[in-house]
Amino acid sequence: MYRNTELPRLNKLALGVDGVYTAAQFADATLRILSSQHFAAPQEAMLELLGRHDYALDIQGDKTPSQTQLMIAGQKSFEGLVKYNVLCLRPYSDWALDIPLQAYSGPGELALVTPSSALALYCLKLMKPDLDRYLTEWKQKQAPKAQQKRSRTKGRKKGRKDFDGSQVL
Repeated sequence: MYRNTELPRLNKLALGVDGVYTAAQFADATLRILSSQHFAAPQEAMLELLGRHDYALDIQGDKTPSQTQLMIAGQKSFEGLVKYNVLCLRPYSDWALDIPLQAYSGPGELALVTPSSALALYCLKLMKPDLDRYLTEWKQKQAPKAQQKRSRTKGRKKGRKDFDGSQVL
């Protein structure tokens, strides 16, 4: 019965929420969780993963962002996925038996990111083939854009002209 409400809700959220997170970020975050041993991912890794999408959308050329920059970039998307009840933060608890201490970096460390509920995990598993396909298509669309951006920045470096029209090396 609950599957009849949760699956359509997640399918709608999988399209992304304007200004909060994209469909690719939704797919990448949920696939990361589904591929992990305990269906959980470290918070730092999730922030970095989501931040990579922001840098992919605004391709930075030869500048490689640091881990801190990626985490800051992914924070807004992560907060949106939590706000819309797709993901949740789960601190370590001695009472919880489904995720062992080894899955955490250690007691007192950052919480793990998990699906919002067991039902959400089940529905995300049902959505996995579609999410895989969508993310693969998105990455294929991004590859030519990145290559085009790199070729433009290389061309500018080699044949740049000074204000008076003379060639600068």
